[in-house]
Amino acid sequence: VFLSSLNNSFFRSTPDVAAMIRYTRPPVFYAGLSLIPVFVFLSKIASNLSDTTRKVQSLDKKPGKVKIKNRPGFKFGENRKIAFSLYAFILVGVSGMMFYKVYKPAEKLKMKIDYYAFEQDWDNVISLSEKMKTYDRMVNFQYNRALSNKGQLLEKLFEYDQILGSQGLFLDKPFTSEVALPNSDIYFDLGNIDESQRYAFESETLMKNSPRVLKRLVLNCMIMNNMEAASTYLNILAANPLEKKWVEKYRNYISNPEKADTDPLIAQKRKDMNKTEGMIGIPPLKLISQLEKNPLNKAAFEYLIAFDLMEHDVVSLTEDLKYMNQLNYKKLPVALEEAIILYRSQGKGNVLFDRIKISEPITDRFREFAKLTSAAKGDRERAKQATQAYRNTYWYYVLFLSPKVTKLKLDTQPVDANY
Repeated sequence: VFLSSLNNSFFRSTPDVAAMIRYTRPPVFYAGLSLIPVFVFLSKIASNLSDTTRKVQSLDKKPGKVKIKNRPGFKFGENRKIAFSLYAFILVGVSGMMFYKVYKPAEKLKMKIDYYAFEQDWDNVISLSEKMKTYDRMVNFQYNRALSNKGQLLEKLFEYDQILGSQGLFLDKPFTSEVALPNSDIYFDLGNIDESQRYAFESETLMKNSPRVLKRLVLNCMIMNNMEAASTYLNILAANPLEKKWVEKYRNYISNPEKADTDPLIAQKRKDMNKTEGMIGIPPLKLISQLEKNPLNKAAFEYLIAFDLMEHDVVSLTEDLKYMNQLNYKKLPVALEEAIILYRSQGKGNVLFDRIKISEPITDRFREFAKLTSAAKGDRERAKQATQAYRNTYWYYVLFLSPKVTKLKLDTQPVDANY
């Protein structure tokens, strides 16, 4: 009759929800949970003591009965005060212990980064990401998104340790439920609305009627001129009193579609959008398809070049640089300068690279970097320590951080099914 197992119905302490919004259950959580029967037991004792006190007081008032003096310990008012004080003491103590044991500043920082990414406050995303003391793939991903949205991806890409390479740019593989919504976000940024919508639908199955997911579905539908579907999602979102202002703005577009045409965000995404019937493939192919549709899509171009750089793919890099001609860069981005001078030094005989002029500051820095690595005489660890000042360069990434060198692989663990 009920589509729920006995375990889920009677033996779970928290709801079974999508992996990215599950509560963790550390030992201290179970310790706090075990106090519930203790509270019940203490309440029962206090109740029994109160009943005894009432009976004694009742006997005192009946005529012809021997008056019995109340013992101090059996006074009803005092018992209640003692019980409440005890409850409060235990509650505060356990809550304090749980907070001390469970609170993780790094997790709070990650949540703030995710929040600011949703609010498109890219400056805060960048500044908070730089405060992370340990590497986190999702923070790396949001940091790259922030750089892209500020038009600085190829200028500052390697100022963050890209230790997972291209897996810090895209979360397509390995696919887990946690990456559905972030994937929708990045493809929306890049103008690939078809892929963004596909991942938004995936997110809706995991976080039903989440305002964040509904907003993405509404915008994608409007970009694809599917106003009927957009209206359906808006009606669901309208039930949330906190989203009324947002709903009113976009509901106006339903009744006046011409206003959607003048919305800067919708107009730009329609220009970047490739095909709505669907496109399955690896990220570079998706990006190339978008650039073929709109060669002025700078975000798609920079993600494509960043992918080539992180994969050490000189052949693809040489081919993909053809899309740069129409973007009117005032100067060659730093990451590209560093990559070209590195590959040129390896004597690969690349005609395109040989024609590109590298700025003097980059040339001088590369010479110094090369001297330090040569002085290490093949001692990799010594070279790594000697070149710490160049940690924010493509050269350092290629020699010491790239997963193609470190053989670092993404550690994933399967999560329980939520379907």
